[in-house]
Amino acid sequence: QIDGFVDALPDAHRTCIFRIVQEALTNCARHARATSIRVALHGREDAVFLSVQDDGIGMSEAEMAGRGLGLIGMEERARELGGTVAISSHTGKGTNLQVEIPLREEAVT
Repeated sequence: QIDGFVDALPDAHRTCIFRIVQEALTNCARHARATSIRVALHGREDAVFLSVQDDGIGMSEAEMAGRGLGLIGMEERARELGGTVAISSHTGKGTNLQVEIPLREEAVT
């Protein structure tokens, strides 16, 4: 699902979003045992929001604390653009990855 101001995103933002989605889908395929994955991208004039949600096996608190290189890489990519990554997950209830990356006003015109 894609909506909002996303057509004029700067290349750095496009690449960041692509790589984060790529890593999130790789994690779903390798670990989640999900039957459904929802990817949503919403652009506003001041920020872009990405959500990747699966219905897989989820992660325990211990697994969340021991973030692997994939999750660390996603966080670093978002942080380079002033963004944040939040992950919520519960064993047996899937995982939800939320990314917010701010935009400068001139980036969307």
